Amino acid sequence: MSAPIRFALTAGLIVTGLLLTGCTLPTGEPSQRTVDPVAALAHVHDLAIDDKQRVLVATHDGIYRLPEIAGGTELTGPLGGARFDAMSFTTVGDTTFASGHPGSDSPAAFQAPNVGLMRVSGDADEWTNTSLGGRTDFHALTSARFDTTVQLYGVDAASGALLHSQDSGDTWSVGATLEATDLAAYPGKADTIYAATRAGVAISTDGGRTFKTDTSAPILNQLAIAGKGTVYGIGPDGYLWKHAGAAWTRGEVLPGTAQALTATDDRVILATDRGIFATADMGVQWTPLWTP
Repeated sequence: MSAPIRFALTAGLIVTGLLLTGCTLPTGEPSQRTVDPVAALAHVHDLAIDDKQRVLVATHDGIYRLPEIAGGTELTGPLGGARFDAMSFTTVGDTTFASGHPGSDSPAAFQAPNVGLMRVSGDADEWTNTSLGGRTDFHALTSARFDTTVQLYGVDAASGALLHSQDSGDTWSVGATLEATDLAAYPGKADTIYAATRAGVAISTDGGRTFKTDTSAPILNQLAIAGKGTVYGIGPDGYLWKHAGAAWTRGEVLPGTAQALTATDDRVILATDRGIFATADMGVQWTPLWTP
């Protein structure tokens, strides 16, 4: 059995004052303009796949798109026409939720010093400040659709508290406090999330109120869970790892120093200091999606 991680808990407390009136940004630059990919992708904070199978890339300069997982090098963006320091993001259907810090030319709704939770839907050129504007910077975000609701989990970079929303980010409750570098929600189980921590892979089955370590797991810095429940991770050892219901298995070496990770049921997408790559065989072959 996994040993419990010792956390300071404030479970069940509802965060007061977190429900904000949504404010819509004025239309910005066209979100599909062609950009300089070398500059935009100098450092990647996070990756995701949208509902049209395009790779979304979070950077210091906003969120950008690669055309599709199958390949293509024309990067477009920034998403929603907004330049900001996108520290983390997650997608549900055609909606993207993001957090981070405003840039020097960000619209006023990207409140300083931390933008809280922003959202944009489809290909619209407008972001909405959903909650926590000016207060919270999530360095890790994950989401899960459960029945008709969207649940979000995020780690507050300042306090280390795990925040949980059951209404698409309008209101939040506070769970465990933990030093997590990444989060991943388990598909079909709205209360189950995985966290990459210094102590190992931590798993919660009660909506983030408590966590236990998976003592069989390697130390990982990033996590991703595919739609059928396969868990992937990358860590300081420089290898790709997988857990598909039995034991953790190690894949092949990564093509460079890892920065971010996401996964579908048939491949893993990885950002490193050498570009963005995909693999369908645990790293035996890495297909470049974009390289500088």
